[in-house]
Amino acid sequence: MSSSLLFSTCGSVSLRPGPHVYFIWNKDCLYIGETQRSPVIRWGQHLSEGGTLFGILSESEIGSPGAIEQVLAFSAFRLDILLDECHPALIKTTTQYIEHQLHVLAALRMEAAFGRAMRVVSNTTCTAPRRCKYQWASPLYGQIFLTAANLIKSTVS
Repeated sequence: MSSSLLFSTCGSVSLRPGPHVYFIWNKDCLYIGETQRSPVIRWGQHLSEGGTLFGILSESEIGSPGAIEQVLAFSAFRLDILLDECHPALIKTTTQYIEHQLHVLAALRMEAAFGRAMRVVSNTTCTAPRRCKYQWASPLYGQIFLTAANLIKSTVS
């Protein structure tokens, strides 16, 4: 792993456990995920040998050789509104819904939002809920997407 990793956060991010959506990216690829724990712990799992993102970057032809050393940035958004507004049994499902919608937006608006073509290397095939009980989730994931897109665009251009 490169010693020149850029660690950045935006939104209300802390090391405290709780619902988060997060982004990990380099100039060629983007990973979108969710966790109910601290995103920093989850990122460590992704980038450890045998981790999801480590495997994707090590085994694929994304970008140039050694893509695992080119991971540039991490960003997480703590979803405190879910703790305040969701029934406790629906917090994880609502987080997964927001994560899925971020994947949809990334697929639809990739070049316009990020200023370049990037490959989304995560997916929500197995975890995407069909619907969300809470109407406020739509503007929330839209706001998260715009904020993340601006941050990503500023680091990859």
